[in-house]
Amino acid sequence: MLTTLEQRYELMASDLGWIVSSYNIGTLSIIVFVVHIGSRDSSNRPKWIGIGSITMAVGVFVMCLPQFIFESYSTVSSSSKNNSNMTTNKYLCIEEFESFCAVDNVNRSSDKRIAFYLLVAGMCINGIGIAPVMPLGFSYIDDSVPKSTSGLYIGIVQSIYGFGTILSFLLGAVFVLLWVDFYRIQTTDIDINSNHPSWVGAWWIGLLISGLLYLLGSFPLFRFPKKLGIHVDKLPPNTPERVTDEDLEVVILRGHKIKDLVNSIKRLLTNSPFVVLMAGITVEYGMFFGEATFFPKYFETQFGLSPTNANILTGLVPVPAIGIGCIIGGLLFKRLNLNLAGSALLTAILSGTTLLGHIILFNLGCQGQQIVTDTNVNGTNVLCEECDCSNTQYNPVCGADNITYYSPCQAGCRQYNPQESEYTDCFCLSGNPSKWTAVEGVCSDAVYCSSLVPFLICLFFVICVASMEVAPQHILAMRSVDKEDKAMGLGFKHVGTRLFGMIPAPVVYGAVIDMTCKSFSSGCDQTGTCAQYDNRLFRQAYFGVCMALNAISFTLFVVTWMLLRRIPETPMNESTNGYTRQLQNGCESFELEHVKH
Repeated sequence: MLTTLEQRYELMASDLGWIVSSYNIGTLSIIVFVVHIGSRDSSNRPKWIGIGSITMAVGVFVMCLPQFIFESYSTVSSSSKNNSNMTTNKYLCIEEFESFCAVDNVNRSSDKRIAFYLLVAGMCINGIGIAPVMPLGFSYIDDSVPKSTSGLYIGIVQSIYGFGTILSFLLGAVFVLLWVDFYRIQTTDIDINSNHPSWVGAWWIGLLISGLLYLLGSFPLFRFPKKLGIHVDKLPPNTPERVTDEDLEVVILRGHKIKDLVNSIKRLLTNSPFVVLMAGITVEYGMFFGEATFFPKYFETQFGLSPTNANILTGLVPVPAIGIGCIIGGLLFKRLNLNLAGSALLTAILSGTTLLGHIILFNLGCQGQQIVTDTNVNGTNVLCEECDCSNTQYNPVCGADNITYYSPCQAGCRQYNPQESEYTDCFCLSGNPSKWTAVEGVCSDAVYCSSLVPFLICLFFVICVASMEVAPQHILAMRSVDKEDKAMGLGFKHVGTRLFGMIPAPVVYGAVIDMTCKSFSSGCDQTGTCAQYDNRLFRQAYFGVCMALNAISFTLFVVTWMLLRRIPETPMNESTNGYTRQLQNGCESFELEHVKH
């Protein structure tokens, strides 16, 4: 969807980064309040989740507003071909190009910035709505089923989330085949297909469906009780109740006074292994979130894929790799039964392996489509020198000489035949004058790249290995701190990875990608979307940032391992501050002995 929005509203890659980052900004702005209020005994968690679902529906509806409040989208080619005076059209070859900026063009530029702000606002509202769903939903499930099966039910919910992500990419690939304004114009007037760079698909359909599902799904939640009462664990007299991570967080937050809270933060900030670990996790989260944000764009730019094929590949390669990697990582961690230092070493090894994979991806790419931007590149026809072409609008055509030109003007085309959908009298082409014709789009024969399959295999491996780090990282975050600081440590991880990793990363990646642009489409003193990237620089910049961040996280994980090696291991069972720690299958569980309020 992002690349379609980029084309529709002439956004830069950094603008796309801000749209994505606003989601986490919205979540962080409300998460503390939601968890604090929603975790009270008097609170009805299903109702809070229902309110969150309605909020998400409002967010996606706001994101759809630009489609319905602004005028329909018109491509460069269609606007030029509808001009009755073809000899004065600025997209064909003319002797003198006159730059002009009509009032309606200024208004359209203003509309595009308003659309950007609406997209950011909608995504931010969506982030606010998701805040209560996961934490309150998981704790509600855990309170309603036996402790021995709560992990299974939570795993089912998480797997549904992963399946939904895959489905969204696949459906997006279908919706993008429809013209963005198919409901208000004659689509027969659009003579370009979904493979053309100017094509804009119906990006808003998926959002509308999501909003309606959010809205419909919220109504039953308001009828749920505070507690289902399906299961109540029966414990022998004087047996301490076992609590989950979510319960433990609530107990600790309620039991702490301000002084205790300050002391907890102080202990965490002076805990060297924990601080270094959090820095490494934050850098790595930022690396992969920024990288994943622009996966579809990378597929389209580097390998010349259509938005449809880019969405399909994103849904079938990176997304399943995350789920598979998390499962393998959890099983591996359980099998090895590692202590703290061993968990840190495993994390460092996996991070180092990911770094090697990124180095391979850095060198796997394509030369890219060579596009002629100057007239008379062949130097064979003096008539080409008469063309005064504008580089403000990207409208590529494929000449009969199998060369892609930036626009019909660069190809020297002076006429357009609407019956044949063909440009004629293209004097800048090489070869036989009788074949001086051109058609819309890039030359498909020159786009094929043999590196796509090896790239996808390597990408799947890299993401799978990186996802294997989730289990040891989560255990390290809980076990590298004192028992009374466990919830606060998890809070630091949740907030820190988003505030310093996942929020700035997409903006940084987008800004770096913008630097690799060879030419921007522009007009009326407004810079629009990138018309042409330097493929080699794009690949090197994109994975160069990945490698740099990956190298930093790898170094920090190695330092964490070195620090933890110096700390003597705690006995297997030890009573500390009212908690009994038991090691089960390589993971710690805590039983509450007593809490003094």
